Amino acid sequence: MPADRVDGLLVLYDSRCPFCVRCRQWLEARAQLVPLRFACCHAPATRERFGAVEGLAEQLVVVADDGRYWSGPEAFLVCAWALDLTFGVTGFLSSRWLWPLTRALFAAVAANRASLGALLGVSCHGAECRVAHPQPHPGAQGAYR
Repeated sequence: MPADRVDGLLVLYDSRCPFCVRCRQWLEARAQLVPLRFACCHAPATRERFGAVEGLAEQLVVVADDGRYWSGPEAFLVCAWALDLTFGVTGFLSSRWLWPLTRALFAAVAANRASLGALLGVSCHGAECRVAHPQPHPGAQGAYR
């Protein structure tokens, strides 16, 4: 996790990926300790600015406001670190004993993200994916809580 102060994070995600779109919406619906902004990794401005970043368009990439970046499972942990609900979880998942399992799980999810998106009710048409907004469960705080 970032050791220095971070005022914001830019999450570079694949807006053509149903699972990625659903994950973005889930992240947006959570309380954040560090503000998360999102940009499509395929957008021309994103490719121009971050095209040299390893893993762009192939993996999740997170860029700190100071220019540091993380990709793959490390980026996933940085997103979890930024959320209000994950206190202690990131340290646990990145521990010496669980890090190999965390990496393997992230690789499996990344390899199957298209089929996972379909299971989550995301439909894709052309270059964009949209999440069907279900009716909230009575008593729920929002559609994704």
